Amino acid sequence: MRVFWVDANVYMQAANGYYSFDLAPPFWKFVSEQLEKQTIRSPKMVFVELTDGNDELAHWARQRGKMGLGVNADKAVSEWYTQIAIHVFAENPFEQAKEFCRGGDGWVIAHAKAMGNEGIVVTHEDQKKRGKVKVPTVCNTFGVKWINLQTMLREIGFRFK
Repeated sequence: MRVFWVDANVYMQAANGYYSFDLAPPFWKFVSEQLEKQTIRSPKMVFVELTDGNDELAHWARQRGKMGLGVNADKAVSEWYTQIAIHVFAENPFEQAKEFCRGGDGWVIAHAKAMGNEGIVVTHEDQKKRGKVKVPTVCNTFGVKWINLQTMLREIGFRFK
């Protein structure tokens, strides 16, 4: 079963953009359903990032912490995270590597990598922007498939009703 490991920036940009809670309730209902089915998941560190505040997204995320939005790492995931962190610190300026490892980015990749071909990272980051370690770049290094939100929605079959 394919599992889409969703980065914090996807939820944040959705909530503050085209899929805001007031404009797109069907989107959030769909995401909640996919979390329950475990088609969509996110690591514990993404949950921490999303719930660090008191906005509508933080409230929504808190209600879904036990539904796949806040998955703890097992041994395999932790081992992959270690390899990812070592690589990121070896290949990037210290401050950029520290920033990358401070949040959920490395954990999203580690969870997907631990699943083999079944794990897919979903991120809004692209490789063109400079000045920080990019999720897609690290995914490519570790052979992890990555896509954006729109591609994930198409693959899962989301439609506004």
